[in-house]
Amino acid sequence: MLQQRAARYRDVSKTEGAMNFDVLNGKIYKMIKDSGRSGLPKIVVVIPFYNEMHKLVRSIESLINQSMKPSLVILVDDCGNEPLLNSIPESLKQAGIECVTIRNPQNLGPGGSRQTGLSVCPSDTEFLIFLDSDDFLSNDFIRESVRMHQLRPDIIATYANTVNILNGQNRIDLTPDKYDNLVDGILNMRKWGTGALMWKYSQIRDLQWKSMRCVEDSHFELSAALINPNIEYVDAATLFIEQSFEEDRLIRRNRMVKEHEMAIRHQLYDILLHDYPFDTASSVRKKYLKRAVHHWIRYAEIGLTEYPGRIFQFIRKGRLKVALRMIAYTPLFFKQLRRLSKQA
Repeated sequence: MLQQRAARYRDVSKTEGAMNFDVLNGKIYKMIKDSGRSGLPKIVVVIPFYNEMHKLVRSIESLINQSMKPSLVILVDDCGNEPLLNSIPESLKQAGIECVTIRNPQNLGPGGSRQTGLSVCPSDTEFLIFLDSDDFLSNDFIRESVRMHQLRPDIIATYANTVNILNGQNRIDLTPDKYDNLVDGILNMRKWGTGALMWKYSQIRDLQWKSMRCVEDSHFELSAALINPNIEYVDAATLFIEQSFEEDRLIRRNRMVKEHEMAIRHQLYDILLHDYPFDTASSVRKKYLKRAVHHWIRYAEIGLTEYPGRIFQFIRKGRLKVALRMIAYTPLFFKQLRRLSKQA
């Protein structure tokens, strides 16, 4: 089914799903109503949470304050100790937003909890946001993201600014060029936060979030890129995150996942090398293959005899360009071997 959808996305009409447009000052603007849900797209927000009710309240308030409100919020309790505040679903209801709450049977982590939410999305969902419970959105986030989807019916997702409120830094500004392909994020350690993306539900509804404690975002985005890699930046929308790598919570988390992160990241780039079409004009221009092989080797934890075997696997699969690039990068692999031996 995913292969059929990947083949079909390129045939999407430039006017499919488009509403009425006005041309003002040489720019196209989407006309969206300020209030009421009649005629508006169905937008779902999935929020996994684990305790920290005060931060979840902040996320919910940002949804209530949206100039275009979501239709449904799915709250996924990942077996936390703090009970969900009754005021949260009540406040959403008062704002005209439907709310569904689900409690995982066991702690699944962020990826597994997002999958719980994705699996119960209504079939008529049009756009979907996976918002972390400690993040929140600018007031026009949904409106502007929907506007861009209407202007670009060929994309699978929009992405917005991602500002860390602890230092004021916009992570999107860390790269000089804005991305137009999900693979850009995968090869550049994804600058956007998870909640900065608004997904076209029809193209991701059959995907699976992996139940892992790190890199689960990139794995999901790679699965989406294999269907349709096209994305668009929305400069008028912002996701606000609260991220400090000095917090004890993150230090403990990083210790737990560090020993597995190399393998998980290597698996990510292995899937990319096996399945992504590197022969497109954009892929060639951006040197995706060269960069993907570089990352594959960087996170490889394999021995000297296994490397040629991996190359032959790509040859047998018909991925000759990948195999040739890996042969050319053999000196880099030897450098990686020496680095690993010093750490042992």
